[in-house]
Amino acid sequence: FPAARQFSRRTSLATVPITVPTGGRPTPDAAVPMLLARCPQLCSLLLAKHRHMSANALQALARSPQARHWLGLDLTSWPAAGLTPQLHTALWPSLPALETLYLSHASGVDDATVIAVARACSGLRRLYLSRQPRLSDASITAVAASCPQLRVLNLSRCTITDASLEALAGGCAALHTLYLSHC
Repeated sequence: FPAARQFSRRTSLATVPITVPTGGRPTPDAAVPMLLARCPQLCSLLLAKHRHMSANALQALARSPQARHWLGLDLTSWPAAGLTPQLHTALWPSLPALETLYLSHASGVDDATVIAVARACSGLRRLYLSRQPRLSDASITAVAASCPQLRVLNLSRCTITDASLEALAGGCAALHTLYLSHC
């Protein structure tokens, strides 16, 4: 699977030792800054389904010097408290080299999120937005206009119209895989 190979250098926090404070509850928010400090070559991060992580982890990423060179970020099923409008303002502009982004089933994703991503990360090649019912033609049109190198787009279980498909056909000539299951 080509997308998996391209994103194979991602790191999962499940394999990173995380400090457990008194009381026994892990602190995953502390793991991301630790990773960024100790792994300067890190270029992708898998944070999917980390329900106890807050926006602090992503804010640490946005502030890190290596963020400008990041290639992949997986926020699949990110918790509701994580993706705030304030975070979008800081995070996406700090990731201009991003090629792969998973936002499938992440809470808080709407047109404003996707438009901000498209504008700041115009080099995206793979974008996964499945199970995002709050998206409209506005966000898909922004992706089509801003991300001409897009090769894979997952819009499964999203509400899209012919206008979105026309925009993609006109703006994403490199698109070779489009997921539209249950649309």
